[in-house]
Amino acid sequence: MAKDDARLEELESKVAFQEDTIQKLNDVVIEQDARIHDLETSFRLLLENTRARATGIEIEPEDEPPPHY
Repeated sequence: MAKDDARLEELESKVAFQEDTIQKLNDVVIEQDARIHDLETSFRLLLENTRARATGIEIEPEDEPPPHY
């Protein structure tokens, strides 16, 4: 019986460690997903701005950087 208890305890410990690891990995994936979303948004805006400048479409004054004196 003691051998079975030790084996069960070892398995429970491994499962707890795996659950903790999975949660940490999930947290990293969620963080990376948010960062990717932000980067995609920034890239899309940069691409639109670049295309607008290349085609000569006037950009709204509030979107232009202020002149440097």
